[in-house]
Amino acid sequence: MALVQGIEESASLGSGYFSERVVVVSDGTLEVRAAQTGDAGNYTCRARNTAGERSRVVGLEVEASYYYAPNSRVTNRHGSGSVINPGGSVGDMRQNGDFHQAVQGHDVILPCPSHGSPPPRLYWLLPGNGVLPAPYYGSRLTVHRNGSLELRAIRAGDGGTLVCVVQGERGEARIQVELSVSGPGGAVELPCLTIATPRATVTWETPDLTQLRVTGQARIYGNRYLSAQGSLVIQNPTSRDTGFYRCTAKNVIGGDSKATYLHVV
Repeated sequence: MALVQGIEESASLGSGYFSERVVVVSDGTLEVRAAQTGDAGNYTCRARNTAGERSRVVGLEVEASYYYAPNSRVTNRHGSGSVINPGGSVGDMRQNGDFHQAVQGHDVILPCPSHGSPPPRLYWLLPGNGVLPAPYYGSRLTVHRNGSLELRAIRAGDGGTLVCVVQGERGEARIQVELSVSGPGGAVELPCLTIATPRATVTWETPDLTQLRVTGQARIYGNRYLSAQGSLVIQNPTSRDTGFYRCTAKNVIGGDSKATYLHVV
């Protein structure tokens, strides 16, 4: 069990806890997404069993300077202080921009959280050279004040490369988002490309916290197909398949993960 301070005013979060920004992974790891200066402080991990109790304190510092943090998180198993390093990688593991899969005719929200004082300027670059500043309110497209881009009744032509641009006093940050739009029904593919030396073990975590390990052979789990290359394919998705799908790669150097949110109406 983890006693979390600075996130929810000293809350006790058990293994399996899941919210929009805070996740306690089944192995006890605490993840903080889009970290803010208010998240800084001491975090206590406490483990109990019939033999007794042990605890360890981790000090977290969050840099106050401007940054863009789409997937910032705390992953620290050694009890030492940590400083968030947005967009960083572990060892030889590398990631590209976010990948989002959407179903034609449905709505989708692409987050672009940013932090800074004064607040940075933010805008989205769309396929076809369209530019939408924040805030922007259109009949079908909206850029909210928090930077999120909302696309309603999504069309096939909305797919492609979208770029969120954040400009502050210290420079500019860009994040590239690949948006794939599929027809109603059919299948949704969630890729997980991992480049790691030494070779990494790859595991998918589904919204119900089921762990699916990538092996040398393809496997079928109900309407989910896990390829030998790491892609997770969901056949004929329904609303019950909505949620976060997290791909995690680990080797002797460390680990890294990436989450994709699938929304099926």
